[in-house]
Amino acid sequence: MAEVDTMSSQLDQILLQLFEKLDQRLQQWIQLENLMKDGFLNISKARYSMGNKSVTSLQYPTDMEAIARVLMESSEDKNYEEFKIIRSKLSDRINDKQSKKDDEAKSALRRRKGESDNGEAVDKLTQQIDKLKVDKKEAKANQISDPLHWFGILVPPSLRSAQKEFENG
Repeated sequence: MAEVDTMSSQLDQILLQLFEKLDQRLQQWIQLENLMKDGFLNISKARYSMGNKSVTSLQYPTDMEAIARVLMESSEDKNYEEFKIIRSKLSDRINDKQSKKDDEAKSALRRRKGESDNGEAVDKLTQQIDKLKVDKKEAKANQISDPLHWFGILVPPSLRSAQKEFENG
């Protein structure tokens, strides 16, 4: 009888923990829903104040990349998975793009057999060009990249608050 009571109390504790976790998840879900709702409402206010054609997907750059990424990690000793938000810097994004372009260029360019005597000169020139590209990348990385600038310099406060709502969400 004592074993049944201890087992019953352990099951009760586990069940209480489950309900607490479910309540936490529900609260986070409601908070996320409210943030998203407020963000979309602020975007609609910005569209109303700036004009219907001013806040559209036509203002996005074609090579737009995410500012933040979500990384999902699962560990062997835990029974759940963790989500981490990784905010990328502009310089990291530029370096990633450049490394992809360099890899594509290296795979596409090949040295021909007859050009062995000019190879050193070509290598020097490519190194100088690469240095210039790195200098341009560093100058561009030092600039602040704010997605609100896609919609103009003087954006309404509702668009700024929409950005903050989506970042918090």
